[in-house]
Amino acid sequence: MRKTEQRLWDRMRAKAVEPRVRLERIENLVSVGTPDVIAIKNGQVTWIELKAVEAFPAKADTRVLGAKGLSVAQRNWHYSWRADGGASLILIGVGPNIIYVIHGFLADSVNEMSRGELEKHAVAQDWIALFDYLGERR
Repeated sequence: MRKTEQRLWDRMRAKAVEPRVRLERIENLVSVGTPDVIAIKNGQVTWIELKAVEAFPAKADTRVLGAKGLSVAQRNWHYSWRADGGASLILIGVGPNIIYVIHGFLADSVNEMSRGELEKHAVAQDWIALFDYLGERR
């Protein structure tokens, strides 16, 4: 059975019907912290880290990712990339249908975000909005 993150990638790839968006899954065993996906649209490169959980926690104010969140190496990667002028995103999947797309510069706080905080900080909450957002100048 595929892991939750792999299933999130499967959904992302299936929803990427816009021909101007190119997605590549990266399996990098050399550099720790590198995001899972590189997206290219309109000549703009955006790295995307995938994180997935089966369901929301029972309490609304409980952090959604918790221990399944970004590692220190992943958080550092997002900040270094941003410092060099790059754009990155964190794609959080909850169950089979819900996504939140968060800016990589929020990497230090994303692990602590509750459902309400994810909704507040999301730049996209569906696949169409995500693919529209890619390639915008930020």
